Amino acid sequence: NSAPTIDLADALHLAGRFQESQQLYAQMQKLSPSGVIVDTRDSSARPTLRMAYAYKLAGDDAAAAHEIDIHRQDLEKRRQVGLLYATDYVAEAMARSVEGKADGTFEAIRSAIEAGFRDDALFREPSLQWLAEHPELLALKAEVGQLLAAEHAEVLQLICHDNPIPDIWQPLNETCAGVASGS
Repeated sequence: NSAPTIDLADALHLAGRFQESQQLYAQMQKLSPSGVIVDTRDSSARPTLRMAYAYKLAGDDAAAAHEIDIHRQDLEKRRQVGLLYATDYVAEAMARSVEGKADGTFEAIRSAIEAGFRDDALFREPSLQWLAEHPELLALKAEVGQLLAAEHAEVLQLICHDNPIPDIWQPLNETCAGVASGS
């Protein structure tokens, strides 16, 4: 099972410990016939793009471009068989960001949101930090925040007032404090 190794590599990457994460990603890549490192939780190539970003930081533009090519070949195969997920658009946003393409990055994030992506952790991704204060990225971040808040409110409404399984499970009183009935 490669999940613990990917999890550790991702944690190191997100902590800015790129050299250590690169070693683990390289180990994982050796195990992949296509060269793409797939995150087993969400089937995305984000680990491959994290590798590309670390190569870019180290000044190895050719290695970064190679990792992006691996991702794009995988993305095209997924597109051909109709298996594109929101996280694939996130991976493409990371690729475009590594390439320095702001507009393409925003376009890919927009596609991810339209496909259902709701993880605001994306906006802490190291490869996106050069755009952290860009109005377009801030607007996308705010949109994800609003979508998450609306979905949270819907869940509270369901469990507090329209609970489909009241005989099996009830929320805590404090969970429903202040949740107005939607009827």
